[in-house]
Amino acid sequence: MRHGHTIVKRATVVTIIFLLTVAIGVAAIHPAGGAASPTVFMGPDDPALKACQAAHTQMCNPEAESTRLAASLPAQPPSANPSYLSRQTIEAVAKRAAHTPLTPAAPITAVLYSALMPRSAYEALAHETHNAAVNARRMVWVVTVHAPMATDGSPSRPPEIKHVYSVAYDAETGHWTDACIGCAWLNQSQ
Repeated sequence: MRHGHTIVKRATVVTIIFLLTVAIGVAAIHPAGGAASPTVFMGPDDPALKACQAAHTQMCNPEAESTRLAASLPAQPPSANPSYLSRQTIEAVAKRAAHTPLTPAAPITAVLYSALMPRSAYEALAHETHNAAVNARRMVWVVTVHAPMATDGSPSRPPEIKHVYSVAYDAETGHWTDACIGCAWLNQSQ
């Protein structure tokens, strides 16, 4: 009987700890019993999140975006002594990028052009506005590949096969930062 009593006590202690943890979490979300912070959402169906998205607000959760950017290497300033991926490596990666359910990787004989440039130069070349997810001072490899690549399509349009595509990669990490199927950003290697 004593053993059963110990189990009940432990279960009660665990339940109390759980309830306190939940209460602390709720208090953090709803400080002083007030409404939730406008940037804290309880899930994808949260009415406040839906209202923010419906208003086409640029950023519904700036704290989450700040956390994401802090963890993203391409969003950080370039390294003091950067080491860049080689042209040969990045061109091989870009050729494999063509592989989709509808198209194979670009053939070894595919015509391609590549250039290493500052992110800001890429944004001017591709007519892109600044993307906060990639630091404008970082170097990027831009690669244009003349080989078939399929678009994703959409609910109203089936996938299409285009015969050229361009990609931008962070030169230090190799992260794919931008792409355009059907675009030829480069017409010569630099």
